[in-house]
Amino acid sequence: MRSVKVALRKTVGRSLLTFDKLRTVLCEVESRINDRPLMLVSSGTQDELALTPVHFLIGRSLA
Repeated sequence: MRSVKVALRKTVGRSLLTFDKLRTVLCEVESRINDRPLMLVSSGTQDELALTPVHFLIGRSLA
């Protein structure tokens, strides 16, 4: 919850938003929060995968 509040404050500040704009901002914040790396996972190759919360939600990366 704290991450969402901080992101909203940085994005919106003291602006008053319409419902549609607020919904859009919340969706963007949700995407950023769910795509942040939690840890790196290595499968033995040189490519490392960043495990994110979205991996637990939908089983794959958003990108």
